[in-house]
Amino acid sequence: MYSNRKITLTLFFLIIFLTGCMQEESIDSIKNIDNQNSDKQELQPQKSNVSTIGYIQTIDSEEIWVTLEANPETKNSGVIVDITGIEEENISKLVIGQKVKVINHKQMIHPSNPAREKADAIEIIKE
Repeated sequence: MYSNRKITLTLFFLIIFLTGCMQEESIDSIKNIDNQNSDKQELQPQKSNVSTIGYIQTIDSEEIWVTLEANPETKNSGVIVDITGIEEENISKLVIGQKVKVINHKQMIHPSNPAREKADAIEIIKE
């Protein structure tokens, strides 16, 4: 019985020791994977800008409503564009019915109906 107890305790400590060693190796390998992934992310080219091309339906001091069609059938189509970051000089050139290209560097379109985005630049498209 003494030998069974000794064997059990020895196995118990051996298992605990091996488990501790495996966790350290796992943590080190996870750190290595994270470092490799961050290196890959730095090497990847930046994603291109998101742009919306359409016709201005409404304009106010903080936003414009842009739709794909010049005369949309519903009020839920298109995109509401936050223009607070655009220079006043450029905003004053915008008119209802004008075709524009809205450029968004952050690629964030907020889900709503209609969708919302923040403009980083607006280009007027001559037809």
